Amino acid sequence: MADERFFNMTAMKRLLGCLALVALSLQISRAQPPSGQLSIPFSTRSPVYDLTGSYTLDQPMGVRGASNDLALLGIVLNNDVHGNLAGSGVVVIDINSGASDFTGNYTANGRISGGAGKLTRVTLSVHVSGEDTVFGVPNTRFNISVQYNLTVDPGTLTLMGTARGEANFAKFGNGRIDSEMVPIPLPANVDGTWMADLNFLALSRISGSAQVVLANGRALQMSLTGSFSTRTDLAKVRLSGINGSQGNMLNLNLSSSGDLQSATGKILGQTVRQ
Repeated sequence: MADERFFNMTAMKRLLGCLALVALSLQISRAQPPSGQLSIPFSTRSPVYDLTGSYTLDQPMGVRGASNDLALLGIVLNNDVHGNLAGSGVVVIDINSGASDFTGNYTANGRISGGAGKLTRVTLSVHVSGEDTVFGVPNTRFNISVQYNLTVDPGTLTLMGTARGEANFAKFGNGRIDSEMVPIPLPANVDGTWMADLNFLALSRISGSAQVVLANGRALQMSLTGSFSTRTDLAKVRLSGINGSQGNMLNLNLSSSGDLQSATGKILGQTVRQ
């Protein structure tokens, strides 16, 4: 009788072991890579800012101990896919809130960088020159050069920092620029949030297309490739910029259900890490 009980217990253990292996095998066989369409939102934990827009750059200009307000109205910048900032055109120069308004030609060049837990930084160099009526004196030639070192304040959605440079007016003299900037609002709808929209193709390998859509609606076109491990239930997906968005990239680790495990990359010159 004892031998029979021992035999039954041994058989039962073997049966349970076999059932466990079958269950594990079924679970692994059911693990599939993400498919169809998937949208992944990113908050300001991993912000990306598009600084394309029109700006007013307002700073004090010192002359012999006195201070005048110098505002450059209508500096238009383009934020390219690599994080470079550039612009050129006609700008309105306003001194002391309307005491003298005139126009000049400007060029602007700079860069946005940072992210991944660090401050988003902006460097910008602006040069303005021309000849116009200044304080009632016609044909006054002028040159204004300013270097801006700024950071994005995510709480107020403004650019804050310093301005350094000089303004020269041929018939009036020079003015030094060396001060804190008046906070500059970010363009409309730019708050640092963004979305990765993925479209997986039903093929033997992970592939497809994607878009990175910024808060202002700007969409960066991306290719989608990757691999999937049934052992870890993890899909490694790489997005690479195409069709004018080259230089942007995003690496995503996703579960088979599409849950984001981690993300690293660079979008518009800004580092992403989540």
